[in-house]
Amino acid sequence: MPKKSKEINPFDGGWNNFSNPRDLEENELALATNVDCNVKGQVSARPQIDDTLLTYTIHKGSHEPYYNHEGLYIYNRDFNLAFGSRADTEIYLFGIYDETDGSDTTMTTRLLVADSLTNLDLDSATEIMDYQEGGGRVKLNIFNSDGNLRISQGQLNNATNKYTLFYGATEKLKQDDNAVTIYSGIEQNIIGPPTNGVFYAGEMNESTNTTDASLHLNINSVKSFTSDWFRWDVGVLGYPHTVNEDNLLTQFDSLAELETGQNNTGGASQVNAGFILTANAETGGQTLQHPTHPGVRDIYALTLDSSSGQEEVAFINANPIDFKDKSVFVDIWIPTTVYNVMNTTGGLTICVGSNVHVNEVESTGMWKFLIPSSELKEEQWFTFECVYGSHDEIVGNPNSSAVDGILFDLDLPGSTYWDTDWNMSLAIGNVTVGESSQGTWLGKYKFYYNWIYDENQYGPTKEFTGQPSGGTEYLGDILELKTYLEPSVTDGCWDRVAYGSDTFSKRITGANVFFAELDNLGEIVDNDKKFLANMDFNKGIRKNLYDNFTAFSSTGALAPTAGRTHAKLLYKSPSTIDTFATICGYSEGDKIKHMRFGASEVLNNRSYVGNVGMIEDNLDKEMFYPDRIYKSVQNQPDVYTKYDYLEVSPNDGESVTAIASYGDYLLEFKENTMYLINVTQDVEYLEETYKFRGVWHENAICKTGKGICWVNKYGLFLFDGKEVIDLGKEKMNNIYWNSNTTDPSIAFDPIRNEVFTQINKNGGIGIRYNFDREHFVKINHSDANLFNSMNLVTNKSGDIITFGNTNYTETLNLHTVNFRGDGTNYIYIQTKDHSFDDGSRRKDLKTVYINYSVNGNTVPTIKYRKDMGSWKSFDDVFTDTSGLMRTLILKPNVPSEAKNGRSYQIKIYGNAIATEGTQFIINDINMVYREKSIK
Repeated sequence: MPKKSKEINPFDGGWNNFSNPRDLEENELALATNVDCNVKGQVSARPQIDDTLLTYTIHKGSHEPYYNHEGLYIYNRDFNLAFGSRADTEIYLFGIYDETDGSDTTMTTRLLVADSLTNLDLDSATEIMDYQEGGGRVKLNIFNSDGNLRISQGQLNNATNKYTLFYGATEKLKQDDNAVTIYSGIEQNIIGPPTNGVFYAGEMNESTNTTDASLHLNINSVKSFTSDWFRWDVGVLGYPHTVNEDNLLTQFDSLAELETGQNNTGGASQVNAGFILTANAETGGQTLQHPTHPGVRDIYALTLDSSSGQEEVAFINANPIDFKDKSVFVDIWIPTTVYNVMNTTGGLTICVGSNVHVNEVESTGMWKFLIPSSELKEEQWFTFECVYGSHDEIVGNPNSSAVDGILFDLDLPGSTYWDTDWNMSLAIGNVTVGESSQGTWLGKYKFYYNWIYDENQYGPTKEFTGQPSGGTEYLGDILELKTYLEPSVTDGCWDRVAYGSDTFSKRITGANVFFAELDNLGEIVDNDKKFLANMDFNKGIRKNLYDNFTAFSSTGALAPTAGRTHAKLLYKSPSTIDTFATICGYSEGDKIKHMRFGASEVLNNRSYVGNVGMIEDNLDKEMFYPDRIYKSVQNQPDVYTKYDYLEVSPNDGESVTAIASYGDYLLEFKENTMYLINVTQDVEYLEETYKFRGVWHENAICKTGKGICWVNKYGLFLFDGKEVIDLGKEKMNNIYWNSNTTDPSIAFDPIRNEVFTQINKNGGIGIRYNFDREHFVKINHSDANLFNSMNLVTNKSGDIITFGNTNYTETLNLHTVNFRGDGTNYIYIQTKDHSFDDGSRRKDLKTVYINYSVNGNTVPTIKYRKDMGSWKSFDDVFTDTSGLMRTLILKPNVPSEAKNGRSYQIKIYGNAIATEGTQFIINDINMVYREKSIK
């Protein structure tokens, strides 16, 4: 029979251990270890795993310095390791578990950080956190949002530390010098309410003390936008030039005597009368000053000496006003005794006109305004509005365009004509004129504020202290608002005291001010507080989110040493459009106080966390929900609410182990099941359930260019956005895979478009799957098991990184394992068991031709076997070709051993040069054989 030739090429089907070697596809290999089959028509030695020795001293040799297939994280940020300057930096995080004091009594889980793997001694790496737990190592779960890390204790069987920690930076601008500052460090990840903050009523006080690192609020109520008409300070515009009285104290019934005035300093003979800065009570040390300019402007303390039933005093000044279609506003303060009379049988009338007089003569021209008893207030300043056209009586024919006088008419029947503690009848403060009242703040209100974190995350509110328990009452007022804020001159810019912490939170970048209306019982009418103002500590304050900011003042009277403030904001009416919920994105009472988690993912500007321990309120009782996934508020990765969670299959005997996302889908993994959740709608819904497709940990999942890929004891799987694909179907032997797999880890190699999985956390083998050729190859470490290692992570250079070791010693040698090394590598190739299309006919193997190249003397060995028997040698070997392609002609070393076979198989094994550009490469293999006749 004539000789025939069988070409073995291509090799791009890779390794198949599912089928019998004789039944493989023509392009498949029975074994492919440490080789590259990606180039069609070629198989070559794959670069070895590159080891770089690191050192890390542990204090007790029996303990692990890392988790098996856990504990390694890589992420990128815009700042260097020290957060000292802007620089694109790759950060490496290492979870270490050992004793730090040399004893074996207290084990500590620590998280170390470094920015380079070159010549790294982990003992010198920066420690950013530690959990001192005596009951076992603490598993961590970390997610990255906006370049900052959230680090959670990722197990629920130990509740010693209930907090998720924040590690990152926020870039801000100081308002005092506009210098860029960057902060670093770990802050408890609490988006909470403020600690302090005080409410001040009345005229703006720019010396307000803000050194408690909180926000203070000053609100003044006015009836209109007014200007002064009468003043009680000598020499100013509006000071009266004429007084006309009936029954004033004799010593205070002329203008000169009123100018002199008298303060009660104790003793019944002393009164409060005239134009004075301060009125003093007889007992208790109480004082009364101007309602809007205390200690600066005089008040008029009006004191009568008769109980004739009608007491009056009128003033005229040289500041006539046009009263038509306007209002006169009078600030009044009434002591208790006088108030009690006025509120029952007496009263107070205010008259304004062009010719006011206590005796109504023929020339008198004035309007009378009776103050209803319902508007009188006891021992507190209030403002009465005399509205043009709304008078109770008119005397004569007053000229509205030249009104220059005001009269106060007290009706005090009986024996009471002043208060014996204050020794005066009443006090007058501002007398102003302006447009008729335009304010619609009517009712009782309280004011609140919350912190803004990271520019877009919102904490709950806190009530400003210093407010009346029943709220502040306004009667058709306009509100004037100012805030006061302590400036910061230290690193961190606007450091603020955050709830639950004695230290400042450097993440706070602004604040919102809210208000709520109260009912007669002092209860909030609507718990969704209404929005009043928004503050950005870099830009200023604004009344709504579409306004330009009113800048904070940095010089002059508006910027006292105590704090920063701004030009006052005016509010004619309470806004009802924006509320806490519309501004902050959630209902305030629903916010979860603390959240920790064992699985996490970030999708559509939300964080999703699963297998959670959470504290809802101030009771500090932690609740555990291993079946739930909570999702954060949109654009607020640290804010979770009570009812915003997914629970697709509760009480199924499994816990959430990992969360991944691809396209419009969320993949919820449990130990044995994967749930595919559609997130295209406002409400997520379960689309499909995949049994036996769960994972033990998120390190068994990776993102690839094709979709989400994961590994478990049942195989290697891919979700491509449409379906779950079993990548090992009819390629990988299920029993082999299952028996060799324990807590696997996986990573994506973007350079080769492959995934690499180390299927046994204790070492074992590695397996690569190539997406372009859809094939598998086997990976080991220099013809030995892989290192017992951390999980696999892909860095920004496209390298897969892990850390491994071979033993535990007092001084442990850790290795970075980079799957892009050079030098030599141990390869192992077994071809298909070729029967040359006829398994029943016997053949003689005559010659094998191999087209190969290599640049170096380290070459593998080649052997053959027939009928799956023992391996036999050829008469020649591979040699250095100096990188040139050559054909090696091989004949069986003992020709008789190659006769009468039904099938033949080639194996190539041993160390081979694997450095890219010089590596051992096979282009094709040809087996020449002669068939024998069928008998």
